[in-house]
Amino acid sequence: MRMYSDYFGVRENAFAITPDPRYLFLSERHREAMAHLMFGTEEGGGFVQLTGEVGTGKTTVCRAFLEQLPESVDVALLLSPPDNAQELLLAIASELRLALPEREKSPGEMIALLNRHLLESHAAGRRTVVIIDEAQNILPEVLEQVRLLTNLETPTHKLLQVFLIGQPELRQKLQHPSLRQVAQRITARYHLEPLSLAETKGYICHRLAVAGCRQGLFSAAAIRQIHCHSQGIPRVINILCDHALIGAYATEAEEVDGAIVRHAVREWRGGEEGGFQWVFAPPRSAAATVTLTGVLLAAVAGFAIGVNTLPAGAVTETAGLGALLHSTEKPVPVNSSFPTGAMASPRLALLAGDTATGGVSPLQAMKSAAPVALQAMLERWEITETVPDRLSLCNRARHHGLQCLNDVGDWGALRRNNRPALLTLQPQQGKEAYLALVGIEGEQALVATSEGIIKLSLHELEPYWNGEFLVLWRPPLEGVTMIAHGASEAAIMWLDKALHRFDGQEVSSRTFDGHLNQRLRLFQRSRGLVADGIAGPLTLIQLNNLHTQQRVPLLLAANGNN
Repeated sequence: MRMYSDYFGVRENAFAITPDPRYLFLSERHREAMAHLMFGTEEGGGFVQLTGEVGTGKTTVCRAFLEQLPESVDVALLLSPPDNAQELLLAIASELRLALPEREKSPGEMIALLNRHLLESHAAGRRTVVIIDEAQNILPEVLEQVRLLTNLETPTHKLLQVFLIGQPELRQKLQHPSLRQVAQRITARYHLEPLSLAETKGYICHRLAVAGCRQGLFSAAAIRQIHCHSQGIPRVINILCDHALIGAYATEAEEVDGAIVRHAVREWRGGEEGGFQWVFAPPRSAAATVTLTGVLLAAVAGFAIGVNTLPAGAVTETAGLGALLHSTEKPVPVNSSFPTGAMASPRLALLAGDTATGGVSPLQAMKSAAPVALQAMLERWEITETVPDRLSLCNRARHHGLQCLNDVGDWGALRRNNRPALLTLQPQQGKEAYLALVGIEGEQALVATSEGIIKLSLHELEPYWNGEFLVLWRPPLEGVTMIAHGASEAAIMWLDKALHRFDGQEVSSRTFDGHLNQRLRLFQRSRGLVADGIAGPLTLIQLNNLHTQQRVPLLLAANGNN
């Protein structure tokens, strides 16, 4: 635990540099890297190459990939390349738990031993892969021995698949003419690029969420600074975020801003004169608190977005957001005949509080509004429970067979998912607030509030939304949140039937074969998704949208409530 854990409500270090698969942020680049590894496994035989700069997440992707491999795959994981061919063969045999005689065997005898084991595994329906990390350091003679191992085969199948994971120097090494036979055997290759600015933001938010921390700890300026100084390298992002949180704690800041990040960068790099040291500040004065409240009030007051009521009976009469901002009444249930078929009465106190009379500060109001906004999300799924934070929301949702999807995107992404969404608002220099988006009609957002459902212009709302959203969704089968190679027969049959509604092809697949994979990729491309051949949450949600389901709230009123 870090010194700032209690201060920010973090239950564990969100920015540790260990390759914990729980923290894997699947950016588009990481999804494609994972897809290439899965594709290489399906191909069977030859080499798969994954490269990337130091700290881009290669090892973490590899660990997550290992967790997805089916039980029928045996893995020999070498964390660093051996110094010679004999050590290579011994390391592989040891990882595969082969019984080795006391007498040292020659390379030829070791290859014969491995060949017998691979043939027995193949006959038993098992496959074998060798993964070599830090492969940029592999010696040419060792790489040649690896190539010879890939020649072990039956008349119809290669018996061994080799994955080479390394830094960009690996690509340069494999371009050498002496290694052209290895290069020709690479069936899948991918270079993992650093994160973009938008992905850096999503990466930081994802790690905070996994650690159980509230979102919005980093201002937009802070994220830009972190991306600039880290160049999008996840490991460096972790280091800078950790230093910045220490700085925010030391100075008793409510959030990390650009100035704190710049100090963190100086500290990380050693500073100009022996390094920067955080100086713990005394408690802020009352005057400073008043100033902060004034700034927050100005920011919240800027949320004067025009409100149009729905047709009679659809919403409760409201004077608009201005009245909500200064309302002293507690949130109360309201009836709604929202066109998508409201399954329960949504409730949301949007920044409620008597800020005009000083009864409740904007900061307190935004904190208190969050639980009601979260409750509105549950009520869309006929779950009438109160939760205090996003983590609790997801925990309760899982008790009812639902899953949470945290993502970063735009209105198009929300429309494609077609589920009610919890939008994260981030007023300037203030604590974040949530907005329960229950529908979109053209360019109008339908928002659940304590006054009923109101309409807000997407154009006017956009500046106050930081792009983060959370949606609840129901997996097609209990516990199935991803369908890929090695999935259960029931999951594969469901995927086959779901794709039938898209392409009309005959339902026949019971295994995740190449044909099913290709159909899935075509569907993903048609929906603007990353065509990685892996049916993750985004793909499963859109496959669910292809057919009628009972009691599923939708975002787009034109589609009805199916």
